[in-house]
Amino acid sequence: HLMFMGIDDIKDGYNAPLQASQFEADISIIEQLRQLWLVGQGGGNDTESNDYAWYFAARKTITDSWEKRKEKGFLFTFGDEPAPYETLTAAELKRTFGPGEYRDMSPAEVLAEAKEKYHVFHVVIEQGNYYSGRPQRVRSSWNELLGPNVLYLSDFEDLTELVIATLKIVKGADMDKVLSESANPKALKHAFINALSEGS
Repeated sequence: HLMFMGIDDIKDGYNAPLQASQFEADISIIEQLRQLWLVGQGGGNDTESNDYAWYFAARKTITDSWEKRKEKGFLFTFGDEPAPYETLTAAELKRTFGPGEYRDMSPAEVLAEAKEKYHVFHVVIEQGNYYSGRPQRVRSSWNELLGPNVLYLSDFEDLTELVIATLKIVKGADMDKVLSESANPKALKHAFINALSEGS
């Protein structure tokens, strides 16, 4: 089952800080994907609110795989900017999710909660303007937060293959075999450079 989310920079505005589809197993997911609104504004704080997606996954999703079998799902975020570093405030959460009990949370805290139910990955899109202007800052911020679960995509056309390869490896397939059988092994080796360097 697939779910898509659209996130905005929560620190920059509230036009559409978080959009999410249902979990779907058929073509109906396409219709929901078409309804996501691309805000197209951007902010000046050099990051995006990926931690909003983590928060939503951790606290606002229910899946049979986790509830019945304690089997983690997969959560991928994508972008060309540095990792989130600002506190996610109780006021911001309440404004988005409505009445309830909230507290300020750091990105690391939100990530830790999401990782309880999901294998969390971030794909750094290396074709973006933000990435090309500060590649070292983008890489180091994500590496510090996610380590081997940071993947690097030099060409967006390889995205599908990268996601499928990641699923296979996490499910127990041999990484070297997955890479060698790929249509573009060079691109995947580049994508998994963090995991390869740690011998994972």
